[in-house]
Amino acid sequence: MADTNNQAIRIIETASGHTSTLAISGIEAFQASDPEVEFYGRVIELPQARLGAGQGTVVLQIDLPEGYKLNTLAPSTFHWEAEGDVIVLPADADQTVKGPTFPLTLRTTFREGRGTLSGEFAIYC
Repeated sequence: MADTNNQAIRIIETASGHTSTLAISGIEAFQASDPEVEFYGRVIELPQARLGAGQGTVVLQIDLPEGYKLNTLAPSTFHWEAEGDVIVLPADADQTVKGPTFPLTLRTTFREGRGTLSGEFAIYC
């Protein structure tokens, strides 16, 4: 069994109920991705929108394909980035959540001008 949160592989003997951890040695830790390597995720660009200044809510709805479900034990991450000074993100905009529920909402303030709001999300199924 993969114990994702503890980065370990557990061996469970169902007859006896005994559990042990598979020890692996001589393998280097996983290396961070090379920023020059092509991104293999999915980028979704929404059409430009015209918004009025004031308080607003960004709603993120993610519908998983048939047969998939969220891994409620693995932490999903949500990172928001505002380009320009027209979008004011709250201090708690970035989140790490186990078993997030959708839609996620992000309360924000919009000012006059032009800007871009980007989100980067890692969700484990």
